[in-house]
Amino acid sequence: MNVRDNDNAIKLLEFVLIFSFFLIALFFLYSPSYLIYIVVSAFVLIKFNNNYSFGLFILLIIVWLVVNSTNVISYQNFVLASDDFSSYYNNYLGFLHYGINEENLFEFGYSEIMLPLLNYIASLIIGQPEPYKLKFLYSILQSTGVLYCCVKISRHYKLDLSNSILLTAAVLVFYKPLVGIQLSRQMFSSIFIIAFIFTNNKFERVIFALIAFCFHSSAIVLLPITQYLLTKRKRKDLYYSLITVLLAYAAFIVVFTSFKNELINIPILNKLDYTFRMFNEPEKIKQSVFTSFLLLIYLIPALIFSILNKKSDGFKYNIAIICVFLISFCIVPGFNNRLFFAELYVFLGFFYYMVFFYNRVNAREHVSRLIIFILFTILFFQSQFSSENRRFDNFELEPFYYLKYLEYRETEINRGLLE
Repeated sequence: MNVRDNDNAIKLLEFVLIFSFFLIALFFLYSPSYLIYIVVSAFVLIKFNNNYSFGLFILLIIVWLVVNSTNVISYQNFVLASDDFSSYYNNYLGFLHYGINEENLFEFGYSEIMLPLLNYIASLIIGQPEPYKLKFLYSILQSTGVLYCCVKISRHYKLDLSNSILLTAAVLVFYKPLVGIQLSRQMFSSIFIIAFIFTNNKFERVIFALIAFCFHSSAIVLLPITQYLLTKRKRKDLYYSLITVLLAYAAFIVVFTSFKNELINIPILNKLDYTFRMFNEPEKIKQSVFTSFLLLIYLIPALIFSILNKKSDGFKYNIAIICVFLISFCIVPGFNNRLFFAELYVFLGFFYYMVFFYNRVNAREHVSRLIIFILFTILFFQSQFSSENRRFDNFELEPFYYLKYLEYRETEINRGLLE
């Protein structure tokens, strides 16, 4: 490519970027739901322009935080009994009405006090029984935590700005904020688990581990499992993992179903109470199988590409181990969903980045992978745009029409009366 062609390419890129930001401003006014795709695509575009990358990257981060959280509040809560946000909101109401108190502080257990503390602080900030403002706050904090994980990963692998942008885009494509809100304690815990794994400072690691445990005590089990999965594995590890998972599954079926009444009184194991109760409901088992295989659909393309491409730095055995785990426990209601999904939706993008983009020097290969990635993004976000549980439309002619929906008020929720 000669100098003139290069100048024309730069001008075209600048025009596309300017047009993208015009669309961002327009959609920010009238359709924040569709704006998510434009923002993530813009992340990919600025990767090619070193003159503006950092400033535009920060601007897009801010826009994404606001737009993503706005899209989160567009979904109706207090419909399904399985939605844990109902319990979180009730806990928030306890602090709002009675101030700091022992009952609400230790509602989820004596060790899991971080979310109640967050709710207490939120009650001081919001000061009203408005669930969607609380939900918006949760989303902002969780999304910021996910971005912080991207920073930690970038520093761990010593990525330059261009690759940090690609990593962030990959993580944001697969990040499921609605899952994060529904499983907020697990989500916050997962963020600190991932921060722990990609931090070398011993003091920080201790702090992150303690915070993760105080959000959800399952961290004591999930932290070593997650570290194992995010550290590159070899073929022998796949065989060992297969044997371990099968033995664990057999133990779960035999031991837990025989002594479930005794085991649910033991700390950590009492987290499986929901699973025990749902074993007799075929619909819950079907739902568990469906959600597990949905995640497998996301993992399989990365696994296939990693196997076929010998140059790939793709963590293929790690991905294969996760697939084995998901398949083995797919018929156990709530097991994969409640203990595993919050983390997987965060580092799924990490695996895609490592498979498709890490250590890529061939520009043609890089561009082809970007095209595949963008197409995957389109397919993924199509499922985000329609839902029977949406509180407001994807598009309206009134500017900032979605802000009025933050003011909705709600009293204490009885989860037993939900579907």
